[in-house]
Amino acid sequence: MSIPFGTERKPDTEGAFELTESFCDRIAPQATRYAMSIVRVWADAEEVVQDAFCRLLDSDRCTQHSHQTQSEPKAILFTTVRNLSIDRLRKNGRRRFEAIDVSEIVTAKSTSESRLQKLENGIQEILKDLPSQWSDAIQLKVNGGLKYEEIAKVLNATHAQVRTWIYRARKQLEEDLNKKGLLERTTNE
Repeated sequence: MSIPFGTERKPDTEGAFELTESFCDRIAPQATRYAMSIVRVWADAEEVVQDAFCRLLDSDRCTQHSHQTQSEPKAILFTTVRNLSIDRLRKNGRRRFEAIDVSEIVTAKSTSESRLQKLENGIQEILKDLPSQWSDAIQLKVNGGLKYEEIAKVLNATHAQVRTWIYRARKQLEEDLNKKGLLERTTNE
């Protein structure tokens, strides 16, 4: 179908959504935590999220008037954050996250804070050894606060696959943290 010269084509607003300030304020911290889980540098994570929001604003699907749910833009944003984070790692080389050696810090940290830091470091080690789908799914759930349906859109998977990946990731995390002695049993055996 040809369009006569001089006539403008109206943008397709079907499937479009409205990007509001409240949406941005609510989602930005979750998106930044998710980007941080990939790029490991806070400044890079903030930049990735800012770039993702800019791309979302520039997209043809973003309009001023829409009746779509907030689920769609959230999934699009997190997909963009994921892709931009991976691109940043490829471009800049993988930056290795190095945990701070608690013994070098001269402060009066309590043992619970030290245990929490060890647990966090253990989780990060285990996550990088998990299959990428498992790791991505659980990080989107925990760091991004996404629902299973939104994670499925981000990862191009089915709802059932996402549930399975998160279940398996949680079981593997629990098993490996127990092996490392980082989890204490809370039930009386």
